Amino acid sequence: MDLFGNRIGDEGVQALADSPHLGTLTRLDLGCNEITAAGAKALASSPHLSSLTSLDLSRCKLGDEGVRVLVSAPGLRALTHLCLYRNDVGLQGVRALANTPHLNHLTSLDLHVNHIGDEGVQSLAESPHLGTLTRLDLSYNEITDVGAEALVSSPHLSSLTTLLIRNNPIHDEGVIASWLPTSRKDE
Repeated sequence: MDLFGNRIGDEGVQALADSPHLGTLTRLDLGCNEITAAGAKALASSPHLSSLTSLDLSRCKLGDEGVRVLVSAPGLRALTHLCLYRNDVGLQGVRALANTPHLNHLTSLDLHVNHIGDEGVQSLAESPHLGTLTRLDLSYNEITDVGAEALVSSPHLSSLTTLLIRNNPIHDEGVIASWLPTSRKDE
C-alpha cells in the first residue's frame, strides 16, 4: 500500500493500524506524512500489521522517541526493509534500533539524512540483532573515520553487500573500499 505524501498524520496511521482488513499487507509506504511518535506507537502495537515486511517512514517526524516506540514492540517482527530517511534520528533513536531484538530479520535499513554520528554507527556495529543486513544507507549522517572503522571492524555486519555512506566526512576512503569491494562509496 502506497500512501506517500497523503498527509494522513497520526490519526490516519491509527485508523490503518486499527483496520482488521490489513492483516495480509506486506508493504506499507507512509513516507512524507508528518507521522510522530504517536503514529509510530499505533503501528508498533497494531495486531493487524504483523505481516509487514517493508515499512517506509521516510520524511516523517519520528525523531528519537518515535523510533524508540516503533522498535520497542514485537508487532513488526516480520520486517525485512525499514526506511527511516530524514526523520531527525539521533543517537538515542539509533541505539534503540540497534538494541531491539524485534528487528532481527532486517536485510535493508535506510537511515540516510539523520544525525547518527560516530557513536550511533558504533551502536549499529555492535548490535548482534542486525546480522542479517545486506544493505545499509548511512549517507549524510556526520560519520567520520572513527565511525567507518567501527563498521569495518564489526563482527555483526559481515552480510553487508551494499553500504552507502556518501557525504560524510570520512577521509580514509581505503578502509571502506577494502572492506566492501562490491559496493562503492560514491553510490
